[in-house]
Amino acid sequence: MRNVWRPILIILVSAFAMALVVLLPLQMVQREGLNPEQWASHVGTARTAVVQSLAGIGLLGGLFYAGSTLRLNREGQITDRFGSAVEHLGAQALETRIGGLYALERIMRDSRADHEPIVEIVSAFVREHATFRGEPEPGANPSTFPGPPTPGVAPLRADIQAAITILGRRPRRKELGRLDLRGVDLRGVRAHAANLRNAVLLEARLDHADLGKAELAGARLRKGSLRSAWLRAADLRNSSLRHVDLRGANLSEARLQDADLTHAETDG
Repeated sequence: MRNVWRPILIILVSAFAMALVVLLPLQMVQREGLNPEQWASHVGTARTAVVQSLAGIGLLGGLFYAGSTLRLNREGQITDRFGSAVEHLGAQALETRIGGLYALERIMRDSRADHEPIVEIVSAFVREHATFRGEPEPGANPSTFPGPPTPGVAPLRADIQAAITILGRRPRRKELGRLDLRGVDLRGVRAHAANLRNAVLLEARLDHADLGKAELAGARLRKGSLRSAWLRAADLRNSSLRHVDLRGANLSEARLQDADLTHAETDG
């Protein structure tokens, strides 16, 4: 239907423009006091002005149309990229999933409108895949940071690490919701200087995690585990650390103003 109306619309607009060029100058120029040659000259000048005005309007219209087309094409490309990246998250191949995550990060940086949906998708990916990886081997001594988790615990998958890296360095924009990472097993994760403000990490396992200089102000970590975690110079102001296991954690230079440490387990 659009293809049918387009030529008709072009013909109507062209006819209207032609009518303006022919008729409007006749109304603009008064005959009184002018001989035929002078009147014709003034009409020609007025007609030139009308043509130039219409050309300017046409140019502006063309620019607006081109801009609208470009914007629609860009939005269409982003939509296609978005759908393709999300499909990759369900792939069997590890490298395909990682590629999908970094494609989403690129879209998040390019498109402010897609920022929060992508944060929610990547957070859901972590919750879905960062599940419990087993207990340490009986009698294993907790390792000190840096290093892998205690013996018997599988290493953190590379795609989960990539997802946390993306969330931790996401663009600083106003967000309506919180990062929802409750119940995840992120033992041994590298999140140095990550932006995890106000994150919901209830019952999360973060033993041996590198959270040095991480922004955890306002985070909810209740009943979580941060054993032997590296929290040097981390910002934990106003965070909830109720019933959190902090044994062996390095909290030197950490900011703990107004943090709730009720029943937190520490070793001094």
